[in-house]
Amino acid sequence: MIRFVNVSKQYSNHTRALQNINLEIPAGSFTFLVGPSGSGKSTLIKLLYREELATEGEIWVLDKNIENLSKHDVPILRQQTGVVFQDFKLLTQKSVWENVAFALEILGVSKQEQTKRIQGVLELTNILHLKDFYPRQLSGGEQQRVSVARAIVNKPPVLLADEPTGNLDPNTSWEIMKLLSKIGKTGTTVIVSTHNYSMVDRMKRRTIKLEGGKIVADIPEGAWTHGS
Repeated sequence: MIRFVNVSKQYSNHTRALQNINLEIPAGSFTFLVGPSGSGKSTLIKLLYREELATEGEIWVLDKNIENLSKHDVPILRQQTGVVFQDFKLLTQKSVWENVAFALEILGVSKQEQTKRIQGVLELTNILHLKDFYPRQLSGGEQQRVSVARAIVNKPPVLLADEPTGNLDPNTSWEIMKLLSKIGKTGTTVIVSTHNYSMVDRMKRRTIKLEGGKIVADIPEGAWTHGS
C-alpha cells in the first residue's frame, strides 16, 4: 500500500508543486498519473523514492512513513523501489548485461545469483539476445527495455516510471507499456506518469489526473476515456 496524507510540496523558489494530496494505491495495482507539464506528476514520483521531501504531510510506502526515514534507511527504500526514466540513464561504457548487473554488484549479490536474476529479467524484457550490446548500438525502445530490466532485477515491490515513453515512437511506446503491464501482473505495484493519453485510453487502468498540483480526477480501472 502507498498512501499520501495531506501532502504538499513547495520548492525553494516558492513554486507549489503539490497541494494537499490524499491518495491510496493498493499493493500490486497499476496506476497512471496524467496531467499537463507542471501539474506535479514528476514531483509526486520523486517524493516516492525520496529524491524530494514533502513540505507537509505523510507519505507511506511499504508500511513506513518515508518522510521520517533516517539517511541510513533511504538506500533501503530505493532498493525496494525500481525507477524508470524518460532518458534511460544507461551507463554508455557498459554492455546491456553489465548495466543490469551494476545494481546487483552494489548490493553485493553473488555472481551466481546475479547470473540467474539477470538472465531472468533479460528474458522477461525480451532483450537477452542483446546482452553483449552497448547502449549506442540499441534503438530507443531497446534502451528503455534495458532500463526496465535494471529497475526490476532486484525484484522491487514498487516500480515507478516517469514518462517512460516520452522519447519513443507510438509502436515502441505501446510495447513498453505492455511490458510494464506484464510486470504489474507479477504482483509489483506499478505507477506510470505519462502525457500519452492515447496509451491511457487503450489500457484503461486506474488513472489519477493532476492539474496545478491538485488531484482533479481519480478514474477507476475500465472507466477512463480521453477527456475524463
